[in-house]
Amino acid sequence: SSRHWGPIYVKLKDNKYLQLFYEKGLEKPFKEFNLEINHEISEPKLQNYDENGRIHSVRIDRVTYKEKKKYQPKPAVSHIAEKEQVIKLGTTNYDDFLSFIRAVQYSLMDLPASSTDLSTVGLNYQEEEITVDVKDEFYGILAKGDNRIVQHNVLTR
Repeated sequence: SSRHWGPIYVKLKDNKYLQLFYEKGLEKPFKEFNLEINHEISEPKLQNYDENGRIHSVRIDRVTYKEKKKYQPKPAVSHIAEKEQVIKLGTTNYDDFLSFIRAVQYSLMDLPASSTDLSTVGLNYQEEEITVDVKDEFYGILAKGDNRIVQHNVLTR
């Protein structure tokens, strides 16, 4: 696989999978993959692109949790996230970048939990653990004059 940035066109189809095209307007993608409930979108980054500037990049990772035992100072068990990069995408257009991140986040939130075989989840865990990190984001449009909320969207991750 190559490790350089190249131009592609990305399409989110049916809020379930990404299609990658070599250029806009083609009918057949060169690659596509389903979004899964164990996928996570990384924090946005700004990277060197070429001699002319920088590029906004984001990864979609497959996240699994592995149980690790610790013995000092007393025996304990923790569940560590292991991330495998599925794809990394970038653009110099910041508005497109934000739009893509929001679209993928909403799609991941709308995936049914039953799409994973729950009988295989946690089979090798000796101790159960739940960790919750919550981040709320609010997007709203206010009416001029009386400041009523005309349209809103709330994202909790």
